[in-house]
Amino acid sequence: GSLAAITGMGSPSPPDGAVSASSASSSSSTALPATNEEQPFEPEVSWPEFSAVFLVQPALVQIAIFLLAIVLRRIYEAGHKSYEECLLRCIGTEDRPPRSARFLIRLGVAEFLLSAISVGFWVQQMTPPHELPKHAGRFEVMSCAIFTLSYIVNFFRAELVPASIWHPSALVDVVTVVPVVMLTCSSEQQQEWPSLMYLRSYRLLQAWSLIQEHGGLSWVPEFALAVATMILRTLVLLVSMGGTVFVLEVLGELPSIRSAPTTHTAMGDLSFVQMLYWIMTTISTVGYGDYTPKTALSQLFVSLFIVSGVAFFSVETRRLMELSRTLDQGRGQFYHSAIQRRSDRGHIVILGRAVGDGGALVEKLLEELLHPDYEESPGWPEVVLLSEGPIDTVRERLRQHFPSRARRRVTLLVGSALVAADLQRVLMDECDLLYVLPDMLSEDIGLEDRRSISRVFAVKRYFPRVRVRLVLCGGSLWTDSKHLATSVGVKPERVLSVNDLKAGIFATSCRVHGFMPLLVNLLSCASRDLAQDETQVNRAGGQQTPSGSEVGRSPSTRGSLAAAAHLTKATPRTLYEDSYSRLSPQTAVSDADDQALAEYKTGARNKIFGFVLGDIALFKGGSSVAFKDLVAWAFKEHGVIILAVQRQGALVLAPMHSKCVLDEVFLCITEDVNRLASMSRSGADWRQVFVANRERYLYGGDYASRIGN
Repeated sequence: GSLAAITGMGSPSPPDGAVSASSASSSSSTALPATNEEQPFEPEVSWPEFSAVFLVQPALVQIAIFLLAIVLRRIYEAGHKSYEECLLRCIGTEDRPPRSARFLIRLGVAEFLLSAISVGFWVQQMTPPHELPKHAGRFEVMSCAIFTLSYIVNFFRAELVPASIWHPSALVDVVTVVPVVMLTCSSEQQQEWPSLMYLRSYRLLQAWSLIQEHGGLSWVPEFALAVATMILRTLVLLVSMGGTVFVLEVLGELPSIRSAPTTHTAMGDLSFVQMLYWIMTTISTVGYGDYTPKTALSQLFVSLFIVSGVAFFSVETRRLMELSRTLDQGRGQFYHSAIQRRSDRGHIVILGRAVGDGGALVEKLLEELLHPDYEESPGWPEVVLLSEGPIDTVRERLRQHFPSRARRRVTLLVGSALVAADLQRVLMDECDLLYVLPDMLSEDIGLEDRRSISRVFAVKRYFPRVRVRLVLCGGSLWTDSKHLATSVGVKPERVLSVNDLKAGIFATSCRVHGFMPLLVNLLSCASRDLAQDETQVNRAGGQQTPSGSEVGRSPSTRGSLAAAAHLTKATPRTLYEDSYSRLSPQTAVSDADDQALAEYKTGARNKIFGFVLGDIALFKGGSSVAFKDLVAWAFKEHGVIILAVQRQGALVLAPMHSKCVLDEVFLCITEDVNRLASMSRSGADWRQVFVANRERYLYGGDYASRIGN
């Protein structure tokens, strides 16, 4: 009847003066859109106002903090050791916990409570009449102070790395704290809603993780803790997504999108953005029903799209899960990182049965390759560990003994050196160096050595120009194994025997008393450990630090030189603790013990350094100087003991009667690397010169393009 009344067709006209109920109703219903036309939604807060307070100002503050972080990082690197010691004592780092986690646990509890209250206030503020309790403003200011403290603590725990301020938790702090501070300091009354305080729900989850990480929830049963964590994550996800959509709906359309033209269709007034939204909800089988196709062809195609979408998402999800499982099992492929590509450096490959076991041999080698002293210059290399078995043990040892920034330089893969495809996966043709490490606990060391040699033979067969360092178990068949290794293309000086090295060190220790402590001290950085132990001993024995001692103030220098430090478990710190573990306040320390302790600490501070000889006063216009004269002069003038010089690519120990010339590479023992400044050629890196001389002698310049590596 309404349709007939509107169109005037399909029913007879009523008599004059008579009006049917249906026509009257139809007339009123048709007249309603003309008189009450739907008006566009006008938000109470405009996008420009919201953006200025909650987006633009935090973005400017974030950029300023980033620039400040770059400066602070350089200051931290200049005094790395002293600052690191302070961090470990107070708040720890991301990879090493503090000595006492009480402060971090209390800070996490405060963050958790304040975040929960802030989210509750935000929910109340979003409800009409959009007002907060009387003291909510003071609470927000106080909470901002706590979150600012947490922001600073997290920044220092990340060791002032500028990239850490782009972490999601840091960004949440900026976009929630800065607007509160700006509105508090502003004299103008500005609309404070809608705000982004709901994002503090993410800080709720971060605070929970911080408390759990440092043992604050150790009293909670494991299953109950897992359930609570799952519930918390679900709530955070709901609040974050729901709050984002709510704020966007309150603000309305962006002015640029609102003015975009739409096309009138049977489905309504549509734009391409609306069609993207609708097709996504349709093929993902969500289907809100706010739009429906009207034409027969569009309905047919949409039916095909739904079937295709379900199949597409199923296939892609399964593919991603399979890829994730493959990568987790180490069946992926190695790729150079962006940093490595820019530096034009190769990578290092380590393979052999020792890799799968994750023993001390691999661990000590990685400690040398990824030592903190090399992080900035010349820079850490990328390391590929190719294991013949599962990599779970190796991954766990890496997580326990290496910081996250070092672990990012290590790639774990599973494969065999005897398979060409596995060698291609590690980019063997592009690697700078290959280490082949045996299983030192093998019952048949002869068989283990032959297996290692067969791995080298397979690699050399496919990639003959790869540089190899082969480590063998040695033993009674050492001579035969070394001869076999050289027959497959390994230089004799590149074949090492661990057991023979152990026996040689043991024999030398029997002939030269104190040789083992000397070796350990030279190949380790013990200054900080000795400084800590010295404080403990002084407290126990009531003794003062010997006058003139500079323990703990020597700069960060060479660090852990020994890739074979697994030969002994003794370190300067353990030797020191063993010698003085029984000291008590009543223990008397004699002058002889005090002198011996001072001498020990003085020796422990010395390390091995290299340098390129510069134009020193000893030459007196000549072109050469006797090695013995150089040794005497260096010790007298600078307290430096010169040990060896590089000749014909190799190191020569103490050639007393030979002549030394400019730009030769020397190794020496000293306490402070700064003592070599007046003896070294300015701007010369002795490592690069050493490698260049060695490659020039061994390969006749074939490796000239790789001298920098």
